Amino acid sequence: MLAQQSRIHLARFDQQFANWGMVELCRQFSLLGLSAFCRARDYRRANRLARMLPVLLVDQSGNLLRAWGGPGDGYQWPENEHGIFVDDNDFVWLAGNGKKDGQLLKFTMDGKFVLQIGKQGQGNDSNSTERLGSPVVGPDDFARARAERDRLLATSPKPVLLHGDLHYSNMLDGGDRGLVAIDPKATLGDPAFDAVDFVLDATAPVEQRLAVAVAATGLDGDRLAGWCRVVAPTIAVSLARRGLDPSDVLRFARAGS
Repeated sequence: MLAQQSRIHLARFDQQFANWGMVELCRQFSLLGLSAFCRARDYRRANRLARMLPVLLVDQSGNLLRAWGGPGDGYQWPENEHGIFVDDNDFVWLAGNGKKDGQLLKFTMDGKFVLQIGKQGQGNDSNSTERLGSPVVGPDDFARARAERDRLLATSPKPVLLHGDLHYSNMLDGGDRGLVAIDPKATLGDPAFDAVDFVLDATAPVEQRLAVAVAATGLDGDRLAGWCRVVAPTIAVSLARRGLDPSDVLRFARAGS
């Protein structure tokens, strides 16, 4: 019904829209911040249109249903749109990664402003109670992780039995028996996967711990490094929540892209 009532063909705005490859669908429809998430054959025209219509709602056939966004009364539109999310109540949340951006915006699906959290300003201060800092882990980090995962799965060796959750908290000193692994989440997979937590534990540079792990286990160094990059965004979030510095883990993951 929504699509029937609101459908506006892309050609009505500009035939160039028809050349656009939409990157990601958001549930039944797509809400895309064009300056961050679209590709076009004509980038100069794409950027101009994106500035005019920062948020597009399209159906799965590529028909434009709504277009809205940009500066308005009562809120500070991001300098550069970078991140968009539709929650379970169909509210649209937007953020930016401009130098002054430190705010999160909430809109209805029709583009009606609801709420602003934080505000724009100079610099980043993790102790600020008025501005939001840049996100530790962004969409690009998870996109890289998914691409690396697909590469590894496409060349996966013969699977072996894995512990599935092998980290220091699941290792006990067994005395004469040596170390004992507890609380397994047994699964089949790449032999290198079980060593990821030891490499990414943030007690030493990732490259240093990677070299130690490869030397001690004889695992394939390229595959272990690859799985570390797959898991790195999730590990970085966990480190940040515990007050630990995730920068080296993220640097290692981003350097491999």
